[in-house]
Amino acid sequence: MKLLDITEEYWKNTALPDLEKSVPEALPYIAAGLAGNGSECFGYDDEYSMDHDWGVDFFIWVEDNKRELIEPLKNWKKELFRRLPPEHVRTRSNYGAVIEPVAAGDFFYSLIGMKGPTLDLYGWLRAPESSFAMAVNGRVFYDGSGRFTQIRNSFKYYPEDIRLKKIVKQCMMMAQTGQYNLGRMAKRGDYVTAGLILSKFMEETMHMAFALNRVYMPYYKWAYRKLKELPLLGEELSGRLEELSKAGPVNADTYPGIERSCEEICLRVADVLTEQGLSQSHDSFLAAHGESVHRLIEDKGIASLPLQY
Repeated sequence: MKLLDITEEYWKNTALPDLEKSVPEALPYIAAGLAGNGSECFGYDDEYSMDHDWGVDFFIWVEDNKRELIEPLKNWKKELFRRLPPEHVRTRSNYGAVIEPVAAGDFFYSLIGMKGPTLDLYGWLRAPESSFAMAVNGRVFYDGSGRFTQIRNSFKYYPEDIRLKKIVKQCMMMAQTGQYNLGRMAKRGDYVTAGLILSKFMEETMHMAFALNRVYMPYYKWAYRKLKELPLLGEELSGRLEELSKAGPVNADTYPGIERSCEEICLRVADVLTEQGLSQSHDSFLAAHGESVHRLIEDKGIASLPLQY
């Protein structure tokens, strides 16, 4: 049983009934759940996750105009865990997330630098994509007014111009690494750099798959696992990347096959971009498709950014 399920069960059977008796006035103005940092928030926790920062705990997200409720809720939660501790008590390392009652806006701001939806498209570029993934992962167990869920849903994925900009960047970077520099550095005998380029190409390929699926890519530890779950290209690209990882280090013997595999991945992505009407290019070089996708961006400011940005 995953920790998200165990925690939700504790909330429904123990925490919520106790809260209804202890601080009932808070219920219309709070949401509760578990999201953010941690394998359990992605549903990926296993036996290796239990040695640190694992165990039952939950956030209480308080509406921003009801901050006076935060301290009473902190006191209630501390007393609840003393009186009715969960079977799996959460441990916390020096680097683990602090899970406590917090204003909803402050929670989102701590992850992505925005307290709520904004018309400023540049705000969507300031935080790493993995931080957005943490802002919308996990599960909301309770939402008194529905306001927290509404804000969270507004961050479900990037605005379309930002998504297109991401796809443009991935086109340029996949072309630069897998279709251009990988072979050139290998032919020069610089296999250290060629290995770094291959790793970069694999990461950029994953970013592309997530953008095509309109899903945030988690940080590197869980990116490949999440990739395998994506409906569009997920299974296909994860299999191809696994083959690349098993090809061995880049050297004089392996690089021709590795380079060919990278080219095949780029051609497959180009086919999808064309099929979806995102690219009008028929070039085999993925950078040409990036230039084609770039013409779809409507916001002049976002369109003016460097293609590789």
